[in-house]
Amino acid sequence: MSDRIIFRAMLSEIKELAEENGNRLTREQIRDFFRESNLTQEQLEMVTAYLAGEKIQIEGYEKKQEAADTVLDGEQSQSPESDWNQRQNTGAAGPGEEEKKEAGADAAGTQPMEIYREELQHLETLSQAERLNLFWQAAAGEQTAKSSLTHAYLQTVYDLSKTYLYDRISQGDLVQEGNVGLLLALEELTPGQTLEEYEQFLFNRIQEAMEDAVQESQDLEEMGEKLAKRADQLKEAAENLKEELGRKVSIEELSAYLEMPLEEIKDILRMAGDEIQVTALHKEE
Repeated sequence: MSDRIIFRAMLSEIKELAEENGNRLTREQIRDFFRESNLTQEQLEMVTAYLAGEKIQIEGYEKKQEAADTVLDGEQSQSPESDWNQRQNTGAAGPGEEEKKEAGADAAGTQPMEIYREELQHLETLSQAERLNLFWQAAAGEQTAKSSLTHAYLQTVYDLSKTYLYDRISQGDLVQEGNVGLLLALEELTPGQTLEEYEQFLFNRIQEAMEDAVQESQDLEEMGEKLAKRADQLKEAAENLKEELGRKVSIEELSAYLEMPLEEIKDILRMAGDEIQVTALHKEE
């Protein structure tokens, strides 16, 4: 879990770097950014594929991707017949519910998700035989196959994101977390599995990444509520002590009054930032 959180944070940072550069990156920039992460060449290629999937222009990558896509030439089928695909389809919200959920997304995230959804409609749909063949190649370490599977299951990530309510985290954030889960799952494939087993594995990893993101958001919200409550208690205690002494009090006096460690009080005040103003306290020099 900690590795995923660190990797997720790094992906967010490099996406910010791309945004600063007009939504463009070079392979050298990607390699330099992840230099201390000890990623293999294959893992760097997976990161590049992910960033390209996020509509970031990677210098020198487009032509390579077109060449990789020629491996997939052949009959295309849009018949997700496996139990796993049936479950993801039935698990998604119905038309009315989907509109309601997307309407509940934050205003800043609605338009990008509409664009993302339209772009997904242009992705190639692979037959079961093609998907299984790609899984076998990916399990053997074929980077082209991993890249193709990344694009093939972006729709799955989007569909799964629709099964959540966006009260704690936006759909865009869920999709990003799911894409990270997909990316990492493709590095953990083992040879000799069936298509259903491979797809179930991806589903579990994508869902786990989204669940972790929701839980993390909930934990941060609860932490913020606890912090606000403790800050209010400090403010009230400082006002009471000021009234008793007839003057503003020092943070040391407040510490003794509450029998609370000085550093703990400082931490609460620092984390609360501009959220509170304890006027009964002397300002520290």
